[in-house]
Amino acid sequence: MVGQHQAAGRPAQCQPDGCSVSGESEGPMEFEVGASEKSQGIPYLDIVQFSSAVYFALEHEKSIEIDVVRFGSAATEAWVEYSTEDSSSEAGRNYLPRFGKLHFPPGTCTCTIYIPILDTNHPYDICTEFVVRLVNPVGCDLGVYLYAARIKIIDTVTFPQGVDRELLRPHELKNIPDLQLMRAFVKTNLREPKVKKAASRIFVTNLAADCYFIWVTILFKELLDAVLMPNIVCSVQCRLETRESMFMPAGWKANNKVFLLFLLVIVPSPLVHFLKVMQFYRQFSVTAPCRTMLQTSLMRRYLHYDEASRLAVAQRITHGITRDADVAIKDGFLQVFPLCSAMARIFLGVAASFVLAPLGGALLLASTLCGLGALYSSQRRASQLRLKKEEQHRALVGHVDEVVDNYRVICDYDRRPVMIDFHKKRLDKFNSCASALVRFGARVEFALRTVIVVFAALWVWLGCQAVIDEHLRVGRFVAVLVFFFSTETSLRDILGSLNTMGTASSSLRNVTQFMNMPTNLKRRMTASRHRRRVGEDQRAQARQQMLEDLFAIQPSISEDTVTCNPGTMSNYGDQELPTGVPKKTSTRSLSQHHGDSTPIDNMVFAVDKIKIQVSGATFSYAKDQYRHCEVLRNVAFELEQGQLVAVYGPHRGGKATLAQLLAQVLFPDAGEFFVPPHLRVLYLDWLPSILEGTLMENLTFGCVHHGEDHRVLPVAKALGLPRDLLQELDTEEDLETRYMDHNSQSITYDRHRKLPDMVRSLKSLNFSDKVLVHLARAFVANPEVLVLHKPFEHFNPGQRKIVQAAFRQFVDNRGIAMDPETYSRRRPRTMIFTTSNEQDLGIADVVLEVSDGQLHRRVDHVKPGTRGALDPAGLSRLPIGVRHSAPSLTR
Repeated sequence: MVGQHQAAGRPAQCQPDGCSVSGESEGPMEFEVGASEKSQGIPYLDIVQFSSAVYFALEHEKSIEIDVVRFGSAATEAWVEYSTEDSSSEAGRNYLPRFGKLHFPPGTCTCTIYIPILDTNHPYDICTEFVVRLVNPVGCDLGVYLYAARIKIIDTVTFPQGVDRELLRPHELKNIPDLQLMRAFVKTNLREPKVKKAASRIFVTNLAADCYFIWVTILFKELLDAVLMPNIVCSVQCRLETRESMFMPAGWKANNKVFLLFLLVIVPSPLVHFLKVMQFYRQFSVTAPCRTMLQTSLMRRYLHYDEASRLAVAQRITHGITRDADVAIKDGFLQVFPLCSAMARIFLGVAASFVLAPLGGALLLASTLCGLGALYSSQRRASQLRLKKEEQHRALVGHVDEVVDNYRVICDYDRRPVMIDFHKKRLDKFNSCASALVRFGARVEFALRTVIVVFAALWVWLGCQAVIDEHLRVGRFVAVLVFFFSTETSLRDILGSLNTMGTASSSLRNVTQFMNMPTNLKRRMTASRHRRRVGEDQRAQARQQMLEDLFAIQPSISEDTVTCNPGTMSNYGDQELPTGVPKKTSTRSLSQHHGDSTPIDNMVFAVDKIKIQVSGATFSYAKDQYRHCEVLRNVAFELEQGQLVAVYGPHRGGKATLAQLLAQVLFPDAGEFFVPPHLRVLYLDWLPSILEGTLMENLTFGCVHHGEDHRVLPVAKALGLPRDLLQELDTEEDLETRYMDHNSQSITYDRHRKLPDMVRSLKSLNFSDKVLVHLARAFVANPEVLVLHKPFEHFNPGQRKIVQAAFRQFVDNRGIAMDPETYSRRRPRTMIFTTSNEQDLGIADVVLEVSDGQLHRRVDHVKPGTRGALDPAGLSRLPIGVRHSAPSLTR
């Protein structure tokens, strides 16, 4: 029976009988993950957790369903609280926060939480996520790892908005005009409320400065007309009619007029200066959020690339995130403000000129339109020249990268002169393109200046005639002439801003390409939903099969005596049987029937019987747009959980591809790979990955919570890490105690603190030690399914045996350095590794021979399930002290 939970604000839906929800409300909730209460008569409680570690939702789907499942007998009631937490998604912006309590009545194995999704349609919200956490269980235990689930919200909007999706393909980006691309980028940034608010303040500040310039020019005109000209001593009396000034009444003395003009100029000056100073801070308030959003979105996008996209941008993505994004903001988006300021200053000058002298305003308007037309027409040619320069620059960078990567070959073959000559040729081509662009810019600037000078000279001729004919005052003539020169300066500022934005357009094209590269999100979403759908059916079938096995063990039980839903019987052993099963059919008798010494050793969960299935899988690598290389064809097999599986075959036989398909690094072209959704899958490549930081930080990188830290040293010993690294771990454990944050109960590291000399950088380790750290990190993370590609490739025979023993221990004991008392409560551990060496096959339970893209043979070394028992030999392989010191964690 499946219980459905109503989220606040969601229309009422039918609920199955017996499923209820209490404490439903909205808003944040403070909580701690505490120990669950155990019901009387049941020594081990059911396990409640999410059905999957990650859920996916498209932004336009409006809501997402999150399944919470219960593993166990489902014979009693259980409660658990849940709450949403922000991550990259923000409550109220990307989703509506929810919290409440789920109720599992007897016989109920599933409840569903509905979370409303908000459609922001913002290009920076490419793939945000939030967390749903289960806390405070009553009548049940929480799963060790899946008590929290991440919900990814996928937004399919393009970046930047306003550009046709077809033009955003990598080979079509160069066809987008620079101004169109930059305009779309500016509009995208202005959609953010914080950026829009700060940008509006900068526009107002610039407009105030431009108005102050017009104000000062008009005051200068008044100084000439109302003060200086009437008081000029000359032989010829001024014949201009004395008119009343717009600022000063008639009859004022010249000194009073000068003092008033002085005040009108000086008084606004401090305010304008203060606004200009504040503009620098406001520009940072624009730059910081834009840079944060863009670079974070680029990083988020890159982490969700598919394999083809990741390989295509591998050598450019670092430059794109760190430099191109910054250049697109500083030299692209921020240039909008001086550009708009120059435009405003031009049109304010034209308007003032029409008021002062209509003829001068008409000439100024004509010169402005000619200058703007020249600027607009020149941008297409400038864009073409910048594209050629950028192509040559990419070729130059590619050549330098090739020299750096192949330095040893160049030196060994003594080809230094050849590479230097080739580099000089690349430089000559680049300099030629750069020179052509500079010459073109100089010609455009000369044309602008010529246009303004011609119209200004025309105004001097016509304006002087008007002054001589007493139709125009001298102050108005000079003011219009000042506006001509300010227009020329403004046009040059516009040209400079356009050139800077054009230079930034190449960085913006790179950012646009990176932001629109294909990701694996939709394929992961499809695979995840398929796994959840099939997993639900498989769980029901496993429970039904478990109940049939129970009837087979005790023939006295008939279906008439069982009144519970078959789907509720999910385990047996030392658990209380569901209602309707006669008391004489005790779990003790079931245990004795199996021949085990204790009932706890026979505890089996139905979900542990679900198989890993591959059916009709086919995969091809794309050589180019038209050709494909088929690597796997119609591969099909089934694997039980808790097995050590070896994928054996020759080189180029398809082993690595099969491993990546199992781990969902790749996705099949046809067929399907099914791994039960409640199992976490981890893939390890054969080349080690070492992160910046200490050894402890590397080994605990994959830990969900700090409760796994006690297993680090035993895992390191089991894999045979060198003595000096083990001593370093002891030192770092002391540092952890010293730097423990007692509020969050988690270890906090300061990368800038002074560490002891013995805590060294891991970059200095030899290759085999790096591989051991690489493997140890996976064992500390403790996934249910671990897929490894050629893990024994780098070890000598002695190290190989130690690592193989650790592999065997991981599978047999359901994790390394785990509490043996909770063995039956943990999920089985399945390990799949690839190899081309027959000596590695001896430890495997199952061997899959892959060759020429097909599964040729399967060999089962031992009877499935016999290695999974918790035998004394398996316990003896646990590190000393782990059996009693490890916390009682269950999965």
